[in-house]
Amino acid sequence: MISYREAASAKLNLSLNVLERLPDGYHTLESVMHTVSLHDDVDLAITEEGDWQIRGEGLPIPLNETNLAWKAAEIYFRDSGFRPGLRIHIHKRIPSQAGLGGGSADAAAVFRILNRHYGLYDEAQMIEKAMQAGSDVPFCLAGGAKLVRGRGEILSDVPPLQQASFLIVKPFCACSTAALFRAIDEEPERPAADTQALCDAMKRGALRDVGALLRNAFEPVACRLYPEIAEVLDQLRSSNCLGAILTGSGSACYSLYENALEAQMAAKIFQEKGLQCFCASSNETD
Repeated sequence: MISYREAASAKLNLSLNVLERLPDGYHTLESVMHTVSLHDDVDLAITEEGDWQIRGEGLPIPLNETNLAWKAAEIYFRDSGFRPGLRIHIHKRIPSQAGLGGGSADAAAVFRILNRHYGLYDEAQMIEKAMQAGSDVPFCLAGGAKLVRGRGEILSDVPPLQQASFLIVKPFCACSTAALFRAIDEEPERPAADTQALCDAMKRGALRDVGALLRNAFEPVACRLYPEIAEVLDQLRSSNCLGAILTGSGSACYSLYENALEAQMAAKIFQEKGLQCFCASSNETD
């Protein structure tokens, strides 16, 4: 038996534009994504043969084939002609149904471990397999900071933020991604993020400009459908932050700060309300 451990980092959307609706009902997107220090730990043990098992600790996860980590392993071995025994253990810290890419991060960790062990696929093939697991998985596979386009498969490097601090807050509600896409399709106008200006600010290391440019096209419809999100965002923006935004299709929101102490101070009001909140850094190793 050979065992590996891999960190599975949460992602934040610094910007998100919903673009064309395709004939199959899916949409093309444009988003600047950034991994942060909030992470799960994925342990994977590989044997020559045997069954597959998945276990978890921390926050609850599906303990069967519906888990994205299990699905990633299925996809990895689909065309290989063999199937070893696997033991997957996930220490879950990233909340689900939050727009933080927790399941996608776990799937990406499994892909990274398996390809490190077996080396069956090149980078392009791994992105293709990651897309089969979910639209956020290619980014989570790469990590860091990226401009993500298409359905999630087109990745371009962006300079990562240095020493940025975040407060991530998850309201009690869970958003329906399908409902948000339906709602945004009915909007006569969508708030558009200035992706180029954001990327330029990241290149300059201008954290205050980054905070002012945070935009998510889902945010107005999410606030209308789920008033708890609007309340959390109002409270975040009343703290000493550089900007606050919904991440992904929610329901988690986050605020950006120049130092960790400001994020920790802002967290207290949400902790008193019993909400899940996490202080995180732009440095994945923190």
